[in-house]
Amino acid sequence: MPIIDMSLDSDTLAAKITSSVDQIADGIGNCEVGEIYVVGSADDFDEISAPLIARLPNVIGSACIWAKLRPSRIYPTTVDVIITGNYIEPGRDGCTLVLCQSVVALPEQIIAAASQVLETFKASQVVLAAVNIAPSARAKLMRYFNEHYGIGARFVTLEDHPVSVSPLSLHHTFVDLIDNRPKRDFPVMPEWVLDRIKGNGESDRRGLEVMALPKLDCHPVKRI
Repeated sequence: MPIIDMSLDSDTLAAKITSSVDQIADGIGNCEVGEIYVVGSADDFDEISAPLIARLPNVIGSACIWAKLRPSRIYPTTVDVIITGNYIEPGRDGCTLVLCQSVVALPEQIIAAASQVLETFKASQVVLAAVNIAPSARAKLMRYFNEHYGIGARFVTLEDHPVSVSPLSLHHTFVDLIDNRPKRDFPVMPEWVLDRIKGNGESDRRGLEVMALPKLDCHPVKRI
């Protein structure tokens, strides 16, 4: 049975994703990554990015990106990614950029997230860490990072999603399912990020950079 199973309820799916983090972390550890900077999505940060940060050694910083995806109004075969907010901690040149999402259905979302932090430092390599990935996204991302940043991309993923499933439909179905609030009037505020903003994180937050973070109109997702 696949880990990303849309027939599950939200809490069960979240638990399955989090339980896969050890396997993903072991895969990243085999890549000789050195210092690590982790970038995750607000949609599933608490389910995969936060436990991965706790599991990995040598994490020097992290970022969380709020993004909305919609079909492109100009190019029918692509999507537009609208960044609505971000939380960005300082990084260092030469570190490994780990881009982390449960489901990577579309390369544009990963590209948009990476661009937010690669403006602030130069990474030595990129590792894409995901539970589920579209094969088409894998090929496009490998080419993109080589052509635009001159760095190699490695992939630590656990399963591919069927090519017959629309990537954008898969993305929206997953995002709707993983957010288990009864009424979704506001974007998700990951609890891990909220703790950092409030100063409850374990690491030193001196030099923290928070840009366009939607502080007042986000609600944490509580799982019991």
